[in-house]
Amino acid sequence: MNLAPGTYAATANAPGYTEGTSQINVVAGQTSSISLTLPSLATSATFGSLNVNVRPENAVVIVDGPGGYTQTFTGNRLIAELTPGEYTVSASSPGYGNGSTQINVVAGVTSSISLALQLPVVTSPSGSLIVNVNPSSATVVVKGPGDFVQTFTGNHFITDLPAGQYTATASAPGFVDATGQVNVILGYTSTIAIVLDPRAIIAEAPRAVYRDGAGNLISLDASSLQSGKFVFYAWLNDEDGGLNTAKLRANAVTDPGQTT
Repeated sequence: MNLAPGTYAATANAPGYTEGTSQINVVAGQTSSISLTLPSLATSATFGSLNVNVRPENAVVIVDGPGGYTQTFTGNRLIAELTPGEYTVSASSPGYGNGSTQINVVAGVTSSISLALQLPVVTSPSGSLIVNVNPSSATVVVKGPGDFVQTFTGNHFITDLPAGQYTATASAPGFVDATGQVNVILGYTSTIAIVLDPRAIIAEAPRAVYRDGAGNLISLDASSLQSGKFVFYAWLNDEDGGLNTAKLRANAVTDPGQTT
């Protein structure tokens, strides 16, 4: 029978038997089945019936009752000729939480019970991030989802992070800033490794310079060196306060480029 997805009720009757009804949920692309057992009128005054409806329909159902009664089946079912008394209906299905309930079956009456199994509430684990940086003196700033920001120095292990994209930026004096990115996944430890490159040293620095009145460094070319406008001193030891001109002796100054 081709049916649109949804909940259907099946009712059956026959002479000499009590009418029975059961429900079923029809799912697209799947074949669903329903079982109906009608109690005879001769026994209906002595026994009761139980209509079990369960979701999902592939759930395994166990019915336990008086006198050691037990019956196991899958999906919905109408159970007839039950001894009156307290019955426990339990259901389970992969991916769902188990369900259980009780009902009192009365003679001559069809009782109904419904069990809708719930998907378990999963508490999402957090993710972790290892940040390795070289040099170890570098300052690192990590930014992530929800305005997350954390600053530290050197290597660091960060826990309890929500999933998402994280960016780590590292900086240190004498080095070029660098950035790394990683996607933190729940339940996993991700790693960012950053190696800073030293700042480039001037490859072709001028051989001689002087500072003008404005404090600017001016390069000296060959013609300037031969102009006679400059005097150059040489010393063996650096002084904490710089060159002490008072200790320089003029007669010690020579011009290697002067013609003799």
